[in-house]
Amino acid sequence: MKKYLFTFIILTALMLVLAACLQSPITSPEKPADDPPETNVPETKAIALGNTSGNTVNGGLMCGAGGWVYFRSEADQWRLYKARPDGSEKQKLSDDMASYLNVTEGWIYYSNFSDGHKLYKMKTDGTARTKLTDCQTRDVNVIDDRIYYINWDNTDEKHVNVLYAIDTGGKNNTLIADGPCSSLITDGEFLYVTRSTGGGDFSVFKMNLDGSDPVKLNSGHYSHFPNVLGDYIFYWSVSENRLRRMQKDGSENVRIGNVPVDYVNAWDNHVYFSNAADRYNVYLIDTCGTTMEKLTDLPPDKPELPGFSPNNIYVIDGYVYYRAFHSEETGDALFVVKPGANLQEVWDGK
Repeated sequence: MKKYLFTFIILTALMLVLAACLQSPITSPEKPADDPPETNVPETKAIALGNTSGNTVNGGLMCGAGGWVYFRSEADQWRLYKARPDGSEKQKLSDDMASYLNVTEGWIYYSNFSDGHKLYKMKTDGTARTKLTDCQTRDVNVIDDRIYYINWDNTDEKHVNVLYAIDTGGKNNTLIADGPCSSLITDGEFLYVTRSTGGGDFSVFKMNLDGSDPVKLNSGHYSHFPNVLGDYIFYWSVSENRLRRMQKDGSENVRIGNVPVDYVNAWDNHVYFSNAADRYNVYLIDTCGTTMEKLTDLPPDKPELPGFSPNNIYVIDGYVYYRAFHSEETGDALFVVKPGANLQEVWDGK
């Protein structure tokens, strides 16, 4: 009897296993039984910026886009040109004297010194030149289809040195934030400005693109040449005469390097600056402040001539450009330095 009972239990178990197998589909290890459901996640669109913050705070006299460098020529009375990074294929685009250059989506945007610093645009081949504002503009920053700028029209005392934004098509010119600003940069998500906060200090403020929720990020510093790079803001603390780095929320504000600086431009993993302790030669330092490299060997100043020291630094695709006095015959010129290539020569000059 026990033998028959044992056989019955085994047969019952086998039937249950067979029933379970018949109810479940057989799957191969190469293909899952159920494909994951499709999700309609939109692609993240890259923010189109017209120039880097480091180039902008240095006056925006140079800008790189699409394998070209757009620049205000020292060799041709400050007229607008473009050339390859090595200086070849130089082409004049306009007789306009341009600054705060931005290039995006086939258009150049700039403050036109030839017409009272009014905001202009033209195509990258020099055609379709169009005036966008009747006010004086500086610190021009293009983010996608909006242009942010500081209106420094002294004829309007209420709105002098305040933030405006206008569509790239020239419409919807809008006051973004009241209160005078001395500089404006962006990372595409936020605006960063410097403002006087009393006692000789100029602090860095962060705000949304519509000007809302301004937050003061630092205090006790005359913050000059602010640059936003990755998670950090680099700036020259004039009162200390040193380079500083802080998080974009204002935390971890520390000094990096221990040399006096000027003309700060942050790009990639380095910060470029003029070293005031070494005849204002151009140096680079890594963003942690651990290694520093000298890039130029400027001649000593002569009493009867202007200083040879750089007065602007630009970084485009690894090339470092600076504007400085060259000679009595040439006057100012644009120089180029390629780190690691022992290249230092006049890039644009008479």
